[in-house]
Amino acid sequence: MKSGDENAGKRAEFEQSFEFFDKNHNGVLERLDFYACLASLGLAQVDFSGRDNKQAERILNKVSEGTGRVTKEQYVRFMQEMTEDTFDPEKIAEALREVAGGKDFVTEADMQRASIDPELIAYIKSALPMHSCGKGYDYSSWCH
Repeated sequence: MKSGDENAGKRAEFEQSFEFFDKNHNGVLERLDFYACLASLGLAQVDFSGRDNKQAERILNKVSEGTGRVTKEQYVRFMQEMTEDTFDPEKIAEALREVAGGKDFVTEADMQRASIDPELIAYIKSALPMHSCGKGYDYSSWCH
């Protein structure tokens, strides 16, 4: 459990990082600003030419609550969720679902595309059972 001082310090860090990505200082992260944030965090591989950003677009839609623009409060909430110390199977399943592009299994290629650390990929491959389709790893049964 984090103390109030730790939470306030983390919040200040998140607000400062929001300011870094808010290039035009309008108080919201536009699509490309947020994509840059996701790419820097290793949460999505982003093609800035605009071709294939399905994963980043899904995250943007969720965080922005469908508006396509992320406010500072939405960003801080997103970052707090991403850095929580708790093991929440539902959040892990949701994150792997994002990496898998909505499939009910995740492949090594999905994880590599999402820039997941190779050591974490190796752990996931060793910990998750194979999906019944034989094409990837069954995160859903592992997380529930």
